[in-house]
Amino acid sequence: MQTHFTPEQLRQPDIAAANQELRKCVHCGFCMATCPTYLLTGDELEGPRGRIHQIRTILEEDRADPPWAVLRHLDRCLTCLSCTTTCPSGVGYDRLIDIARRRTARAASRPLARRLLRQALMRVVTQPTRLRPMARLGRLVAPLAQPLFEAVPALRSFTALLDPLRRQRPARPLRGDYPPLDDGPGGGRRVALLTGCAQAVFGRAISEATLHVLRMAGFHVVIPPAAGCCGAMERHLGEQERARHRAAANVRAWLDAKVEAVVIDASGCAGMVKDYADLLAGDARLAEPARRLARNAHELAELLASLPRRPAWRAPRPATIMWHAPCSLTHHLRTPDLPRDLLRDAGFTVLEPAEAHLCCGAGGANAVLEPDVAAQLRARKLSHLQLPGAEAIASANFGCVQHLAAAAHLPLVHYAQLLAWALHGPDPLSRAANASRGAPAAPRCDSGLCTHH
Repeated sequence: MQTHFTPEQLRQPDIAAANQELRKCVHCGFCMATCPTYLLTGDELEGPRGRIHQIRTILEEDRADPPWAVLRHLDRCLTCLSCTTTCPSGVGYDRLIDIARRRTARAASRPLARRLLRQALMRVVTQPTRLRPMARLGRLVAPLAQPLFEAVPALRSFTALLDPLRRQRPARPLRGDYPPLDDGPGGGRRVALLTGCAQAVFGRAISEATLHVLRMAGFHVVIPPAAGCCGAMERHLGEQERARHRAAANVRAWLDAKVEAVVIDASGCAGMVKDYADLLAGDARLAEPARRLARNAHELAELLASLPRRPAWRAPRPATIMWHAPCSLTHHLRTPDLPRDLLRDAGFTVLEPAEAHLCCGAGGANAVLEPDVAAQLRARKLSHLQLPGAEAIASANFGCVQHLAAAAHLPLVHYAQLLAWALHGPDPLSRAANASRGAPAAPRCDSGLCTHH
């Protein structure tokens, strides 16, 4: 692809990086066949090739506030990165969309409701100390607010924020210091567990399952109170400085906790933490610790698969599970098969769906900002996941679990919950089945050191 940047523009690091990626694109169109939004709409501007053209124009014309008719196509990108896996020319689309989003993060052309929703995502959803009390209040007003939001098109996106409140009670985030429960292959190594933001409030059962698996595998697990959101939400919305602030806070918390490694059970967050070395490269104090921690940051399955021997897990009973590999696991971390293989090693029967490479619609902030697109992609994904014989659907990312569970008739679980069950933990299938019928799954802490409020 030809570009027409001026010499002055090319002296800007972002523009120079974008120019390098733009020139790799040969217009072949392979990316279009794997782009979820293009497959839904058939619109060239809703695919990577069309978005790359728009990004080039925005950057060449140095536009921080392009018309909403242009900007919306970039906003609707799920950042699933399926296009990067498919591209034969190695175009770094992820770098291009990041640069464009940073340039247009504060664009006034976005509708007011959308700008308010973006602020709510960054200022409330990413902060458990705010999210939990707001969620409690939201549970009270949701029955009244939901019909209003659904009736006014400009407010429809807010219904996606209310949906988890109808199905789950907010929980107190899991924190503390937990010694090993068994003399496992972890050898007593001290590791940090990142419980994140929304997952800390609405997915505590997942964090408890991961904690149980790690302790049974012989790890000493620390969950520092000062470590929170990984920064992926801000990054997806183009707020680079906010993302950098999140990363710095987490790195400082993990340094204070004196851990050897960081474990993340949300694949989207794992990809973000692995990028901390680049994000904090300009920080004189934290650049080197960030590089070290990023090298020792592991998605849960990655850590478990690297052990010299597996924990003594065994499925309590035969169970057939449909495996949903999140985009972050497939296209960012490139390890979509690791959790599946661990589940099979533990004795579960694991099935895989058609179109496994396509996004379920939960990508980034898309499930909230683009509810119609998210719902269409979810329906398409569930049509492949909910096959006869499957007892539940397992995934590796909290966002995918939440998004799919809102419309699924099969229980949705995190694979860590199944592995914990195979290590004498609670049965997640019965709990998930109760939750899917409207009864919240009460989090459990087998250590006896934490409480649920």
